Order: sequence, then C-alpha cells, then structure tokens
Amino acid sequence: MAMFFLFSLILVMDITVSGWRFGFDGLSMNYYMMNCPFAEGIIKDTVNRALLSDPTLAAGLIRMHFHDCFIEGCDGSVLLDSTKDNKAEKDSPANLSLRGYEIIDQAKEELEKQCPGVVSCADILAMAARDAVFFAGGPVYDIPKGRKDGRRSKIEDTINLPPPTLNSSELIRMFGKHGFTAQEMVALSGGHTLGVARCSSFKSRLSNFDTTNDVDPTLDRKFAKTLSKTCTAGDNAEQTFDSTRNSFDNDYYSALRRENGVLFSDQTLFASAATRGIVYGYAMNQAMFFLDFQQAMVKMGKKMAQILLHGTLHVTIFEVDRLHGDGGGGGGHFFRKMMENIEETVGFGKGTPKIYATIDLEKARVGRTRMIENEPNNPKWYESFHLYCAHMASNVIFTVKDDNPIGATLIGRAYVPVHELLEGEEVDRWVEILDKDKNPTSEGSKIHVKLQYFDVFRDCNWAHGIRSSKYPGVPYTFYAQRTGCRVSLYQDAHVPDKFIPKIPLSGGKNYEPHRCWEDVFDAIINAKHLIYITGWSVYTEIALIRDSRRQKSGGDVTLGELLKKKASEGIKVLMLVWDDRTSVGQLKKDGLMATHDEETEIYFQGTDVHCVLCPRNPDNGGSIIQDMQISTMFTHHQKIVVVDSDMPGGESQKRRIVSFVGGLDLCDGRYDTPFHSLFRTLDTAHHDDFHQPNFSGAAITKGGPREPWHDIHSRLEGPIAWDVLFNFEQRWKKQGGKNILLNLRELDDIIPPSPVMFPDDHETWNVQLFRSIDGGAAFGFPESPEEAARAGLVSGKDNIIDRSIQDAYINAIRRAKNFIYIENQYFLGSCFGWHCEDIKVEDIGALHLIPKELSLKIVSKIEAGERFTVYIVVPMWPEGIPESASVQAILDWQRRTMEMMYKDIIQALQAKGIEEDPRNYLTFFCLGNRETKKSGEYEPSEKPEPDSNYLKAQEARRFMIYVHTKMMIVDDEYIIVGSANINQRSMDGSRDSEIAMGAYQPYHLATSRTARGQIHGFRMALWYEHLGMLDNTFFHPETEECIMKVNQIADKYWDLYASENLEHDLPGHLLRYPIRIASEGDVTELPGTEFFPDTKARILGKGSISEAETLERERIENASLSQGVVKNC
Repeated sequence: MAMFFLFSLILVMDITVSGWRFGFDGLSMNYYMMNCPFAEGIIKDTVNRALLSDPTLAAGLIRMHFHDCFIEGCDGSVLLDSTKDNKAEKDSPANLSLRGYEIIDQAKEELEKQCPGVVSCADILAMAARDAVFFAGGPVYDIPKGRKDGRRSKIEDTINLPPPTLNSSELIRMFGKHGFTAQEMVALSGGHTLGVARCSSFKSRLSNFDTTNDVDPTLDRKFAKTLSKTCTAGDNAEQTFDSTRNSFDNDYYSALRRENGVLFSDQTLFASAATRGIVYGYAMNQAMFFLDFQQAMVKMGKKMAQILLHGTLHVTIFEVDRLHGDGGGGGGHFFRKMMENIEETVGFGKGTPKIYATIDLEKARVGRTRMIENEPNNPKWYESFHLYCAHMASNVIFTVKDDNPIGATLIGRAYVPVHELLEGEEVDRWVEILDKDKNPTSEGSKIHVKLQYFDVFRDCNWAHGIRSSKYPGVPYTFYAQRTGCRVSLYQDAHVPDKFIPKIPLSGGKNYEPHRCWEDVFDAIINAKHLIYITGWSVYTEIALIRDSRRQKSGGDVTLGELLKKKASEGIKVLMLVWDDRTSVGQLKKDGLMATHDEETEIYFQGTDVHCVLCPRNPDNGGSIIQDMQISTMFTHHQKIVVVDSDMPGGESQKRRIVSFVGGLDLCDGRYDTPFHSLFRTLDTAHHDDFHQPNFSGAAITKGGPREPWHDIHSRLEGPIAWDVLFNFEQRWKKQGGKNILLNLRELDDIIPPSPVMFPDDHETWNVQLFRSIDGGAAFGFPESPEEAARAGLVSGKDNIIDRSIQDAYINAIRRAKNFIYIENQYFLGSCFGWHCEDIKVEDIGALHLIPKELSLKIVSKIEAGERFTVYIVVPMWPEGIPESASVQAILDWQRRTMEMMYKDIIQALQAKGIEEDPRNYLTFFCLGNRETKKSGEYEPSEKPEPDSNYLKAQEARRFMIYVHTKMMIVDDEYIIVGSANINQRSMDGSRDSEIAMGAYQPYHLATSRTARGQIHGFRMALWYEHLGMLDNTFFHPETEECIMKVNQIADKYWDLYASENLEHDLPGHLLRYPIRIASEGDVTELPGTEFFPDTKARILGKGSISEAETLERERIENASLSQGVVKNC
C-alpha cells in the first residue's frame, strides 16, 4: 500500500508541477500573470506617452535592447551607471548615442508602486522595445518574460557589438556564433527602418574608401552626394536610414535595393549574393519581413548571449562555504510538508542530507559530483572533470541540490560567464550561489570552483589525423591503447565466395573479406579452456553455418547443442544474457522484447553451461525512481565472444585469447549476406529463421519480405583480446553469481597478454577498448572520485561511469582531416543544439555531442576553404511498427538532429558566399532491396491481411535492409566498431552497457598520401555491397566528385525503390534518405513522399515525447507483436 501511495504521489506531482516548470532561462509568456498582472499595461502606457511626445525615441528603445542583448544577454546591464571603480557599458563610445533611458526609469518607478521588486529592468527594456515597434506601425507580438537583471556591466565587453564596417560574411559569422541564421541577421537589421545614423559611422565610405575606389562602389553616386552634404555639418550630423524615419516598414530594404544604404553594414546585405535574395524578399513582402523580424526578436531575447564553446573544459568543484542546514530554503513549505507526508506514509524516516553539485552549459548537463552525506553546511567534493563541449552557452552553471528518495531539491545556482574562459586562462574563484530568482541566498553561500577552457583549435591533434605510430590513443580512458594486435573486420554474418571484387591495397595486396559466423563457429569448436559470451540476446536454435557451398563438419548443429557439447568436454562455458526484467509477471516468460532470455536459461538448466540472466541493475545510491527506470528500461547490450585459441599454423601447443566484438548478437534474424534477399532464401537459409517484426502477425507461412539484416563485427587478437576478457570478468563478478571464472594464471599453455604481430610487420594494428558501463554492471570500479579519475572513469551523482565510447567518437571526429563514413542503427543527439520552440530539449535528454561535433567539423573546413564530407547510413526507421508513437517520435528526433546539422552547414556556406548543395558536405542514406519474382521461389500457404503494410510490401516486392551497424571510419585510417548506437542510451554510460573498439594500422595512415590498408579495403567492400559497383572516385570520398557520384546513384536507386513498377532487381541497396534540405537548412519531405513506401508512417516523424515515455511505449507496443523488439537491440 505504501508503494502504491508513492507512485500515485509521483504521478500527481508530475501532473501538477509540470505546469510550473521553466527551462534554465526561466522565461514564460505569462511570467507576471500572478504576481504583477498589470505590468505589461503599465509599460505600454509609459512607452506610448513618451513616443507621442517624441516619436524618434522608438528607434532608441529598439537599439538599446539590441545593444543590451548582444553583450551579456538581455540582462539590463546596458542600463547600469558607471562607478568610480568600473566603467559601464553605457559609457562606451558605441553606446553614447543610445536614447530612451528615461522611459525605462519611468516605467520602473510606476511598477515599483504596484508590485515592488517584481519586474526586472531587463524585462522592462525588452517589453518597451516590443511596444515601440508596434507604436511605429510594426507587427504586434508577444515575448517571453522572466529575465533577471545582470550585475556586471563593463565597457570592455562592448567590443562584441557589431561595428558598421562589417561585410555580409562577417555579419553572418558574428551572428552565427550566437546561433542566428543569415535570414535572422538580415531581419534584425531591419530595425534600421527607424532612426538615424551619425556621420561618424558612414563618412569612411565617402572618401579614400580603399586603394581602388575613393567612394564605396556599392553606394549610389547621387546618394553619396547626399551623405557628403549631411557630413558638412560635422561628425554628429544625422542621416535617416530610409525615407520613413519614424515608421516601422520595409522601406529600409527598398533603400538597399536602390543602393541607398547609409551604413556599409547595411548596403553589404544587398551587395552580397549570400543575402541579396533575402533583401529582395523583404523589400517585396512587408508581411514576411514583419513575421521574420518578430521571430528573430523573440529569439534574440532568449539566446543572444550564448557563445560557442568548442573544445575541452577542465573543471574542479571544491566546496561550498556554508549552506543552511535544511537545504537553504530551496524546497519551500509545500515541499517540506509533502516530504513529511511521504516519510510518514511510506516509512522512509527522516531524510539524510545528500548534497551534490552539477555542471551545466545552458540546458545541457555535462557533469555532476558524488553526493556528500551529513555535511549540509559545508560539503566538500574536490572533484575534477574533463568535459568535452560543443555548446552555445552564456554561462557555466553550477547547481547545488539536496537529493531525496523521489528526486532532488534545488539549493541554488552559481554562474561563471563563458566569455571569461575564452582566452584559456585558469579561473579559480569563489562564486556566489543565487536562488531560483537569481538573488543571493540569505546565507550568502559561495561555491569554490576552478575552470580552464581549451579551444579545439589549440589542440595539436585537431584535423591532423593520426600522424604516426606514436599516437597514444584516446586520453582519460579506462583501457590504454594496445600495440602489436591483429584485427579482422566483418561485414554481415556471412560473405559468399567471390562476392568481393578486386580491391587493391598498398604493398601490392588485395583486400580479402572475412566471414563472421564461420569464424565464431571455428573459434567455439577449437576452444580448449573457455568460451565466454555476452549478448542482448542469445538464441539456442540458430545454426551458424548455412552456406551450402562452404559446409563444415558439425556445421548443422545448433548453437545451443554446440555450447552444451563443448561444456560437456570440460570447457568453461559462461554466458551473460540480458534479462528483460519487467514487473508484468504474465509476460515474463516470453519477455516483452522476445529476446528468448527465459527460453535460453531453461534450455541450459541441468547442463554444464552456466547461463546467467543478467538484468541492467543500477549502481548503488540512486533514487527509487532512477533505480526502477534503469532496471526496467535499459539493457545489457554488449555482444562479445571470448575463447582460447590455438596458435597460427598449429605448430605450438601454446594457446592465446581471441575475442569478438561488434553489433551481431548470436540470435535469430541476424544471419544474412551482402545480397540481403527478401524472398529467395525463405526455403533455405531463412526458412527456420524468419524475422519480420515490422508487421503485426508476420510469419514464414505468410511469406516475405523478411527483414534483411546488415551488421558489422570484429575479431581481436593480441593484448586487446585480454581487455575484452577482463571486461567479461568484471561483469561476471558483479552479476554472474558464484565466481567460477577460470584462473588463467594456473594454465601453463595460455600465453599471457603479448603482441601477436612484430613491430615491423606492416599488417600490425594498434587497438583500444571503449565502454559505456557503470559500477552497477562492472566489478571493481573505484569508489572515490579521485581514484575514478585516475582510472579514466567519470564520477556521477550516485555512480562511477565508463563513458569512453562517446569520448572515442569525439576524439576521432576532431582528428579527422578529409571524410567520415558512419553506419549506425540510430542517429540522434546533441539536442541542446536543436532549433525548436515546440519541445523542451532538456526533456529529451539526448545530450551527447557526436552530431554537433560532425557539423562543427564541416563548418571549420568550410571556413578554412577545404573539402570535408560526411556520409551517414541509417535504417529507414527504427525496427518496429513504423506508424507507432515511439518510432515516430524517434524519427522526429532524427529529423531535428539532421536539421541542426544542416543549419550549421548552410550558415557557414552563406558566410563564405558559397551557393552549394549542403548534401555535398553531409548526406544521409538508408538501405533497401527490391526483387523480381523468380520461378521456384518459396510459396507461402497463407496471405497477409488485406490492405495491410505487410501485403503491400509483399506485392511491391520491397523492404528496407535493417542497418544495425555501429561503425565509424575516419579518413580510411581509423575505425570504431562495437555495440553502441549514436543515441543517448548507448553513449551515456549509466544506461545501456556497451562495448566498442577503435583501431588503426600504424603503417597505413593518411599522412603524405591516402591510407590504403585494411580499413580502406573494408570501406570499399561495404560500398560495393551497398552500391553494386566500384568507381575510381570512391578512392577519395572527400572530393566533390565522389560525394556527387554517390548521391547521384543513391537518388536513382531511391527512385527505383519507390516507383510503382518493378522490371529488374534493384542494382544496389544504397538509397537516398528521402528528405529534402530547404534553403535555410530545414529538413522537409521530398515532393510527394510524405510516407515510407507501403506504409502510413511519416518519414519526418510525428510529435515528440520524452525518452522515458518513448521507452515505455516501445515495451507496451511491442508486447503485442509476435516478434517484439527493443529499439536499441
């Protein structure tokens, strides 16, 4: 009963509190509705009275608001007076001409009479500027309120204001750093439709303009004479921006078309090809200008102060000097009373103070300390953080909270302005802790922090690739880089003979493919001491050998029988299979995700195989809600096999450790070849392994299409294989029960970790192991943050985390020189950079940096005048019913991720005056197949339901190839392969457990010439599989010729895939992802392509729900399928 009360209370809290929730900016349209309902009316009346007396003040208010926002954000700092110790912004030469201060003072005086201490000066200025626009004839619009007044105002900060001498490219770049598009910059410039400019700001255009022209050539000659005449009255002489000085209209843009722009920064908007079309549009359409202007003004009021932090931030949180014993009053009477009720009803007893601190870059949480118990007044952490950042931010925010069983209570926040970090100097100080209203706490609390920022461009590895074999690997990780290794790369579970054409490598060699499930079969058969397996799913009834032309002795045995046979021979067979733990007992046997976990456990009961169902247990210390969320929603997702193996050639009796790591589970639905047949293997390789979870009721008896499966895996030999073994041992000791692991030191024939390749062997590899895992799943993690940091781990609020997979991706992207090729089951993240007003990105929680790092890499190359291309292959949709709410939400997140990246790229192109298709820099693909019917095919005994997606796909003879890979190739010299998707649950470290390897061949680096080692051969083999051909341009993926060639082929293949008619098999599988990129980077539908073929599933997705809700919906929806899936499998 007590537990029921707890969950009921949590539900009520979620319903009632969510209406009060604000983002970190604390802004709301109705902010003053309850505490000062007449605020807007008072401000409007004050502004109207002043402007009736002097209409020219409208321009002054708008300009003052802009100057306020552009420096430290819209915080009213421009209103502050200088003191004897500080020169304020107001006294900067750039601000001496500002007018309208008295209007703000009058409004503040009236408001203080009605509701003292409530309305900030920053909000008064923002609303006054809005009302001035409307008074002058401009659009009416609302703005969010709730800004807090700033206390810092320094004259030196006004250097960030855009001077009137900037050209279009410089303006785009300057505004772009604050998150604005070129269109938004031009719209905001339209504020010059009001007011005047002084001669001192434009006289440089009238004589000695440059070495070639005396007068600015973009200036109309007749208008130049007008300006010269104005300047005869001196530097303070005034010139109106357009012919309607006090009217807010689009005449400003008409003036630019006539080359009558007063300032150089005005006329450049028309002179530049990058912005000329926008000027034309606004000159012709005043309504469009009004709409864009008001949207840009709202955005400026919320976002202006943010600066791009791209690099690494080193932070140390030392201590808080003093806090109030009951949590600093942050909870309030209501919360304290509610907690007393919970304690009494549920029986928690009196709560113990558990103080922790977090680090945020705006809405992105980037770090958190451990909890300090029983130190409510002076908590001391002394924790250091190594934080990768690619965020727009105005402050580094330190939040201090008191943990409790159902969440946390805010104590206060401290702010360190980002601009203080940009020069790279160390900042070590006590920072004042403010309450939720940004007022000092009653105790005057301060937090001691140290910060130092290292810009990415100061990194010696930035864009230089792996320059030599001395590259030490990714820093700050649990596992060091290993040398002298051997790596075998696998595409799909099997590759038929003679499928891969001749692919030349350096040294006169040709690429030779490997066969994953054949090699796994051989490794298990030949094991003498141990077979260790982890998997999201392991199914005992599958056969690993299915190619009739490559049969092996004993190859017809199932995996389950093979493992039992080896265990009966005395070999230690240990298995950790994810336990699909759920509280719904009736569904437990089958498992909501149909992973066969219970079935597999029962199969091995009473045998010598030790099979342990392994739930994703949380680390100690989380709240009740967090613990339940982790154990029921997240998974063990590592896919590894570790065996002992004989030495090459079989000449020695010694044995060594070999490991397999990647995306392939040993379960049903995974066996496939590069042909990815839909119908033609239903009576052979897939008759007893029919997998189609995207249609309700799909079955072999109803026929194809089956869901083809594309995956990538690897075999690791040498010291790196022992790291994989150690990972298994850590996990077994944590969750395997009795310690029955082999003590390999007692086995004389096992060679300890040592190189398997000579240093001068040109086929040697350097390899590093990465993980996403925490102390809830791995034994032996250190308990203290200091020890964790030394071990390359991350300290969390209640756990110790290995988050090195994300670190590996970030480091590889930052090193990249020419191109990146990605295949992944998911591609969504960096939600802190999404351009959206309809959702709260902090509720999505997809905070990892990978998408943003990719777009910033492309942007940096565009700015440097260099080529760089990114190819990304994803599935058409996440596995499952494509119309379902969860799949549609994920597609919506994917679309938002893509859009963020394309907006970054287009903004960079515009700044350079380049008109080019952004798909020449970043392009997305999916895989699909389409087969004509051939005689002798399997004939099903039943038919799918009429008018179902299943029947439509069957009749059209097409279906997507499911991309399950988790791989990235950089410059053909470095590769990451593993189990981790590009989403938050895989990259977080405290959610799904994951494993990956990063590897390169030191003799095959992209230094003086392009890399031509095994990674190059593997990519070319993949491209041959996907495109059905090879082309000379494919040797240089970074070139415009290559990306245009691949896009052209993929566009053609999509047209064939989506067409009504089918005359031949699809010549290749690589399809354009069916989206269109609009001029400003918005991702839209291809004309006439709202839905994926044969479905009613929107390609762009629909709606956005929280990650937790999505996961729950996945479980509920998939429970009704004959073959359920988890979206991260």
